[in-house]
Amino acid sequence: MQQKVRSRSPKIIAGALVLALAAGAVWWWQARQAAQAPQYRMAAIERGSLAA
Repeated sequence: MQQKVRSRSPKIIAGALVLALAAGAVWWWQARQAAQAPQYRMAAIERGSLAA
């Protein structure tokens, strides 16, 4: 009986591909969240009566 010697490179390539896809998904998610962040406007406060 002879055992077949399997190369590890397909598993390494598949693992690297999965990691690259996961990193891309995290980057996309972070960029999407930053684009949806609320924008605030600042103004100086003055004393006086309130108007609505």
